[in-house]
Amino acid sequence: MSRRRSGYDENKFSGEYLGPRIREHRVARGMSLVKLAKEVGVLPNYISQLENGDKIPSLDTFIRIANALSVTADELLCDYLTSEFHVVESKLNTHVSSLSKEDQRHIEDLVNCEINYINSSKK
Repeated sequence: MSRRRSGYDENKFSGEYLGPRIREHRVARGMSLVKLAKEVGVLPNYISQLENGDKIPSLDTFIRIANALSVTADELLCDYLTSEFHVVESKLNTHVSSLSKEDQRHIEDLVNCEINYINSSKK
């Protein structure tokens, strides 16, 4: 295994995206900072620091957070992973599949319009 050069920070992991993902899932579950902190075994102040991107959790704490929020690691790390589209695609499928067939067709029409717009703007 090669050693990383001093000062090398390409693709450096930070809390910039992880923190907001934790907050997003916590809020979506109606969970308070205090409740999440208690389930994870840390202080609420620490959860706040994580959510603000000021701290990065240890792997052990990260796993406890994912378990407490009932999410997979890739749901929290999707902004850092090259395979993130699978998470987005999965979430989108879950949301759309709960809609009526008529609403699903409406969503499909909207997506097609957006795709056409994006493709035409690239020319």
